[in-house]
Amino acid sequence: NAGLANWTWGNINDTLTCLTCPDPVVNSPLETFIATVTVTDTNGCVLTLRQNVIIDEEDLIYLPSAFSPANVDGVNDVYTVYGDAEFVVNIKLIHIFDRWGNRVFANKDFLVNDPNEGWTGVFPDGQYAPSSTYAYVIAYERWDGETEVRTGAFTLVR
Repeated sequence: NAGLANWTWGNINDTLTCLTCPDPVVNSPLETFIATVTVTDTNGCVLTLRQNVIIDEEDLIYLPSAFSPANVDGVNDVYTVYGDAEFVVNIKLIHIFDRWGNRVFANKDFLVNDPNEGWTGVFPDGQYAPSSTYAYVIAYERWDGETEVRTGAFTLVR
């Protein structure tokens, strides 16, 4: 009959009170992370477990408050959804609207952090969108199969 010999916690970003204790406390983590623990019994059998530690659902995706497309600096030229790919498995949809409620961009079923899937600041008719405030609706699928919806606004700066 085997008993537990030791355990080692990993991927904790230096927030645990003890890396070799069976029940450490996480000290005020600032962001969502995946904790791992490796347990070894007295027979030498090893088991590694992973646990998602969600600090704030709002932290799973990030949407910039502004972007500056086609201004030739190569920075911040595409408006897309950023996030942690460990926790966000799919952007189900993104719709962007002008201030009159006209949909100016739509995309679906893509991964976070992909600038090729975002809006370049060009209307469907090929015209450059003017500097203004735009609204978005985003639906994304989390690691656990749940779908979250986020709405908000951002500024396009030319």
